Amino acid sequence: MKLILPICLFTLCMFSQAGVAFSQDKVERMHIGYSAQAGAFAPIWITKEAGLFKKNGLDVNLLFIPGGPTAAASMLAGEVQR
Repeated sequence: MKLILPICLFTLCMFSQAGVAFSQDKVERMHIGYSAQAGAFAPIWITKEAGLFKKNGLDVNLLFIPGGPTAAASMLAGEVQR
């Protein structure tokens, strides 16, 4: 279950609008939370470090959210993307 979001985001960034440069007014800001420093979250870190989010018009901020209840509360409050 924890692999679904990183894999989907990685796939989306790799294959959607490849090579298209976005202007600054089209940049979408996103906050993405992760709950562990484990290999399951490697695709999302690789995507950010490779600059693929920015290449596709996304300004992504990765947030470490320890614990399930805290992560659930931050999603319900709208602080991180689902």
